[in-house]
Amino acid sequence: MSALPLSEPVYQTFEFRLADFTMDNPGFDPAALAEVRFVFDRTQAGVIILDDIGFGQ
Repeated sequence: MSALPLSEPVYQTFEFRLADFTMDNPGFDPAALAEVRFVFDRTQAGVIILDDIGFGQ
């Protein structure tokens, strides 16, 4: 047992431009985007904190 926490949150900011997706895949049409899903399935246990998700141009 430990009186100290074994982990702590590490906050990071990521920004992805839709134009970058179009450059990588010319078939991608940002105007047709109807849904964004986040799938975290690489480990059986853990914690992911998402906050302040936004979309802009």
